[in-house]
Order: sequence, then C-alpha cells, then structure tokens
Amino acid sequence: MKISKLSSVVLATPLRQPIRTAIHSFERVYHVVLTVETDSGLIGNGFLFAQSVPQARLFQAAIAVFEDKVLGEDPFMTEAVWQKLWKAMNFIGNSGVSIFALTAIDTALWDIVGKAANLPLYRLLGQHVRSMPVYASHGLWLGTATKDLPAEARGYVSQGFKILKIRVGLPRLEDDVARVMAIREAVGPDIGLICDANQGWDAATTLKFGRLVAPANLYWLEEPVPYYDFTATAAIAAALDTPLATGET
Repeated sequence: MKISKLSSVVLATPLRQPIRTAIHSFERVYHVVLTVETDSGLIGNGFLFAQSVPQARLFQAAIAVFEDKVLGEDPFMTEAVWQKLWKAMNFIGNSGVSIFALTAIDTALWDIVGKAANLPLYRLLGQHVRSMPVYASHGLWLGTATKDLPAEARGYVSQGFKILKIRVGLPRLEDDVARVMAIREAVGPDIGLICDANQGWDAATTLKFGRLVAPANLYWLEEPVPYYDFTATAAIAAALDTPLATGET
C-alpha cells in the first residue's frame, strides 16, 4: 500500500455562543480536514483547528509543502514518514505551522493504520486502562455573565463531571475572583475547579489572583502567563501551593 494523494478542505462551524478568553474572541471555528489517499482505496483523515480562514489557508499551504515528501510512502511506516517530514522542516523551522502540518499528516496515517486493522488506535497502541477521569472544558467562558455561571456549573456536575474548567482574565481581577467563588459555592467543596487564564496575565497579577482564590482550593491554574515565559512560570510555581499547568500552546 502506497500514499497516492493528499487533499484538504476548510470547514467553518458557527458557534451557538461566542467564545471569549483572556486573549481570544470568536463566533465561529474552522477546521482543515486533510484526506490522505492510498493506491488500495483506503483513506485516512487528519484534522486541524484554526481560528480564522487565513490561519486555515496557512495550514493548508504548509501541508502542500510536504506533499511530495509523503507521496509513494508506505502509510504503515508512520515513524519513518514522521522523521522524513521532521528533516524536511529544517529550512522553515521545526515549530509552529510546520508542526501543525506534520500533525495532520501523521494523524491521517494512523487513521489508515487503524482502518486497515479494523481496530481503534487505543487497542493498537496497547490499551492498559478501562477508564480515565475527564473534566468539563466546553463552557464557563468569559462571555457568560457571573449570575449565569452557577446554573451552568451545576449542569455539568449533573452530567457526572467531577472537575470543571473556568476561564478567567477579565479586565478587573475582582470580577474573576467573584466568578470563581460563585461557582465554588454552587458546586460545593468536592468538585475540582480549574482556572485557565489563557496566557492573559503577568506574574504579579497571577500571584494576587492565586492568593485571593486560595479558599476555592483550585485543582490547577492553567497558563496564567505566556507559555514561553519560563521565569515567570517558575516564580509563580514557587510562590503558590496551587499546581500550574502550561504548554498547551
């Protein structure tokens, strides 16, 4: 089996409610859907999330840069293709948009492998657990009024979620604190609460927030400062008892 063709399309999905974070605001999301075809007729798909049409077009262009590197390759040789693409990035950089392109192609190849074996990838890769804890992360955005947060939070708890993610990063820190404490009061002490500032703060703001919401006993505080600011992240981690999560970007 050999890879015979790559193609992609951009899909736009309107949101029922606009998403607001400390640094982003959008009313629709976009996806680049990559299709990798093989000479056997089996196809694989890879997906990339984008925040705008220009971003999506940029991802498509990056994928096209690597198309000639994968045509004729065996889709089962996932590691060999990955290494080939990694080396091909040398001139344009092994980060950023290049990684998006590699990810879409790699995902599509693994999709082909799973389809050929007629097994889900978690089985092929060696499943060793039967369940995993999850948290609700698709709500409690900054665009939701504080008065509406308790009901929304209780709704996630009623679905079985034991941990909820709250977005913070409003212009007034006091408003963020009020939102967190309103949710804590609504769901009680046994539900884990995560706060995600989406890289919207500096170290001083983060430390002030962390101390003000200490009674809420956060499960973790996520990306309060820019992900590349290792000095600030280390200082925050040393000063607060709350665990930090970072590196999503």
